[in-house]
Amino acid sequence: MKWVALPLVCVIGLGCASPKRGQVLKTVCNSVVIEYGGGDGSSCEEAVIISGPSDIREGASAEDIWLRSHHPNFVRVGGSIEYPFCVRDCEKIEPRVWERAKLRGPDGREVEVCFDVTSFHGKRQ
Repeated sequence: MKWVALPLVCVIGLGCASPKRGQVLKTVCNSVVIEYGGGDGSSCEEAVIISGPSDIREGASAEDIWLRSHHPNFVRVGGSIEYPFCVRDCEKIEPRVWERAKLRGPDGREVEVCFDVTSFHGKRQ
């Protein structure tokens, strides 16, 4: 029996535009509809909101699709998960989970992109 490696094929409808507040961009990857909304990811206040993945594996793929589309030739060199910290009036805060992806470009320049991963963080299939 001979094995053939097939590439992961995703239809990317993102172009290089970042979603503007309230705008949703969609892509389909392995029959999963992924929606990107929110901001440009330049901070967690402007996080790229990812909806559609049912678990962390699909969510990580969705992040990679967005990163390849918006930061071609950059490699991921680190990251962190962040949770909101609350001291007072905590019941008014909607719990969110963010992931910061640290990237390095071919020229050595580093950028960070913040994703809102609340919809799939901690979920496993």
